[in-house]
Amino acid sequence: MEEAGGPLPGIDTVERLAVALGLAPCFLGFGIEGEDVFRQKVPGGVGRAMPPVPPAADPVQGPLLYEGLPARLAELRERRGLTRRALGRDSGTSDTTVRRVEEREIVPTIATIERLAAALAVSPCWLAFGQGQGPADTPNEEERSDE
Repeated sequence: MEEAGGPLPGIDTVERLAVALGLAPCFLGFGIEGEDVFRQKVPGGVGRAMPPVPPAADPVQGPLLYEGLPARLAELRERRGLTRRALGRDSGTSDTTVRRVEEREIVPTIATIERLAAALAVSPCWLAFGQGQGPADTPNEEERSDE
């Protein structure tokens, strides 16, 4: 969603634009594969074809979906036994970024959400908006090593 080399938008902006356009915020922010877990974006990689019509947004009732992000992030980080420092390191962000998101001091950009989601093995849509593959849908590190 970067436009003319400018900065990436925060997920609050993405959700508000999606609502105004009648699109699903997940689709607008992360594309067709945003509900799936991914480790990193691969430049020039092969992906699924775009659907003929983007998914429509569900009517917004009450708080915006992104407002649940701080609680989702803190709960999952703690469930995975990670400190803020460890998650910052694993995601290529910082412990300060993780703390500021969890304490509602900042709204992260699309890129930050993608990094945090990859480090936590959940979809960026789940982390940002509570939709898509979350921790119940993906094994944690211990479960993966037992397979």
